[in-house]
Amino acid sequence: MLELLKTKGKYCTGCGACYNVCPKDAIRMEPNPQGFLYPVIDEELCIHCKKCEQVCPKLGTEVHNAPEPDCYAARAQDEVRAISSSGGMFTVLARWIFSQNGVVCGAAMEDDFGVHHICVTDEYGLEKLRKSKYVQSNTEYVYREISDYLRQGRKVLFTGCPCQVAGARKYFGKDEKNIYYVDIVCHGTPSQQMWLDYLNENFDLDNISSIDFRNKAVGWRSDQLYVRWKNGYQKAVPRHESAYVDGFQRKLILRDGCEDCEFGGQQRQGDLTIGDFWQVEKNDPALNDGKGTSLVFVNNLVGAQLLDEIRDALQDLKKMPLAAAQHNRVHIKTKVDTQKGRFHNLYPGHTFTEAVKQCRDGKYDIGVIGNYTVGNYGASLTHFALYNTLNAMGYSVLMIERPMSSKSVPDIKPRLFENEAYPPYATTRRFRDIADMKILNRKCKIFVTGSDQMFNNFLYNLYGKFMVQNFVQDNHWKVAYAASFGHDHIWGDETDRAEKAYFMQKFDRFAVRENVAVNICKNEFGVEATWVLDPVFLCPMERYQQLIEQCSQKPPAEPYLFAYVLDPNKEKENILRGIATREKLQIRAVLDGFIKKENLNARWNIESLFGVKIESWLAHIQKCNYFVTDSFHGMCFAIIFHKQFLVLVNKQRGEARFTSLLSLLNLSERLCYTEEEMLKKAETLLPIDYDVVETKLESERTRSRKWLFDAIEAGRDVKKPLSAYDVLDKRMDALDAQIADFERQVQELRSSPSYNIGRAVTWLPRKIRGGYRCVKENGWKYTIRHFGEKVKGKFHH
Repeated sequence: MLELLKTKGKYCTGCGACYNVCPKDAIRMEPNPQGFLYPVIDEELCIHCKKCEQVCPKLGTEVHNAPEPDCYAARAQDEVRAISSSGGMFTVLARWIFSQNGVVCGAAMEDDFGVHHICVTDEYGLEKLRKSKYVQSNTEYVYREISDYLRQGRKVLFTGCPCQVAGARKYFGKDEKNIYYVDIVCHGTPSQQMWLDYLNENFDLDNISSIDFRNKAVGWRSDQLYVRWKNGYQKAVPRHESAYVDGFQRKLILRDGCEDCEFGGQQRQGDLTIGDFWQVEKNDPALNDGKGTSLVFVNNLVGAQLLDEIRDALQDLKKMPLAAAQHNRVHIKTKVDTQKGRFHNLYPGHTFTEAVKQCRDGKYDIGVIGNYTVGNYGASLTHFALYNTLNAMGYSVLMIERPMSSKSVPDIKPRLFENEAYPPYATTRRFRDIADMKILNRKCKIFVTGSDQMFNNFLYNLYGKFMVQNFVQDNHWKVAYAASFGHDHIWGDETDRAEKAYFMQKFDRFAVRENVAVNICKNEFGVEATWVLDPVFLCPMERYQQLIEQCSQKPPAEPYLFAYVLDPNKEKENILRGIATREKLQIRAVLDGFIKKENLNARWNIESLFGVKIESWLAHIQKCNYFVTDSFHGMCFAIIFHKQFLVLVNKQRGEARFTSLLSLLNLSERLCYTEEEMLKKAETLLPIDYDVVETKLESERTRSRKWLFDAIEAGRDVKKPLSAYDVLDKRMDALDAQIADFERQVQELRSSPSYNIGRAVTWLPRKIRGGYRCVKENGWKYTIRHFGEKVKGKFHH
């Protein structure tokens, strides 16, 4: 059953029919992380009778109800409507069933505020079933209980969401005549876990006597909760104060599949369909007196007969055009909330209330600042790793790129990934300049600057200086993780150093990637720093594996030497050929994304791959038999994937990052400076003992993760003031905005046909207007003429 659903691209609805039908009780319903119940099959108990497949409504239904049912507006007597959510239709149907010695089955909210399907046989029990519950009820073994009543010859009214009614129909079969099906117009269902989490986060349940989703004390409406306390106090909680109601109305917290429900269209599952007839007044104002009106679909002959039985108990029953029901959910597909995937990522790692509010308000725990779209494997992956590391810690993360005013303009999305590296909600729009980026202060409380030489002076100027968080106000918590200069020294003029020092000293926590950078930070910038691992070592390994499994350009099946080279030349060509010959391997070479194929022949004659995506790049490293590189991050992934490797360092690109990591892991012998040295080491070095390396590496991973976690947690509840710089900066922004607005108005004035010479003349001193004219000559300059004669001086627009 589960495999069939997956094959057909269908979502389980959690109706519980399979759970009830299994003759060996081999199926149990278990919650997923969001609390939605799904069947889990015990293979040891399963006898493969396939009854679960046969009863699953998503694997096929046999209902032949009307594709365009008759539509009615119905209102029960006022006293019934007063205790009902809408027009009282459910109560009227239930009372008729009781008059037939029948049983009513529906969703009840119990004393613990959980919602379950139960069967009742009298008016007293009906109180529990009456009114809306915006929660997916647990059907448990109710189908089996109903079977017992049917064997006794009693009539049963089964009410529920369309998917639950579909499940019940499949369970009881088309030949059962004593059961009546009524499905409700369903908006979609949140889980009980969400509901109970929300209640516990916002109320002291020991002091609450009842909670209604719909209470007419505040009118016939669907956008509030109504809470009663045991001391008699009552309060309506409107949508803007209730994360649950807001999340429900936004369709943010619905079960997967609710937005594409084959049972929710006009061709229904019930004999009758009932719900609120929203905006009925648009067709007949007399049908909305503010006390509630029911929408009724008559879906088949059984439904028509049932409606005839209760007609006399209704105050009003008027046939309406089917189109009048358009304001209800009576169509199969509805729009999925764009933040739903983000909500699932946040909850249950965050509280339910916080998760909804972050999605609603576009807020994040952390803004990660980095050049994550750049066409370089190392830069792309170090920020990908930091994002996934923070996600694994339970934080919501927003990726922030450099502004468009930078000398190096960022791409719209990461260019080297074959597939989407980040969900759409996890990346910002592109910002015009640093001033435009200040809006991010409203979105994140904590900002973390990432790694990969972001602090060397060349990139500092190339990327618009955004890595020092010059757009972040000082009342926010500022962290740098594995900040890197790439070298054992800094360069640039004194203005750059002083400016950088000013902003770096505003960071609350600062960690660096190279050991030499600790002293650079202290001596050059007055910043205390901690040495940590590059983020690529912290990222959960399963994320790299997921990328590798997605690659379309597979590594070769035969053994190969993999080379990732940033600076190809004849010397490196000789190295690769020499090692490949000795190891009896073919060469598979990938070059940096910035190198053009047409410029390669003069540099070396090794066949090279271009345009390789990150997924394939990682796969090539993971599967290779030997790895040679001049790249720091190439070396990092050789270590991560436990490869035998050699690295040829380019001092101009920065030696400190290589020596820092390799000395830490006792792998310094893997670093080479010349062709001769590398060829010799390839021949003489023993294989790397990765058991020893992993022992040290795991200790450093633990230490680095702890530093990052502690650095962030330290700022979670800290309240910092704005600085004098922030206040002045805000005033400067206001002044800049006024100037920009003035310039815009001038430009509009200049381009407007309504700006004429006569208007300019009125600006002249009154005493010289007579006989003077303002004549446009030479672009936007105007000449003053007196009876045709040019007057000395010029009047400018």
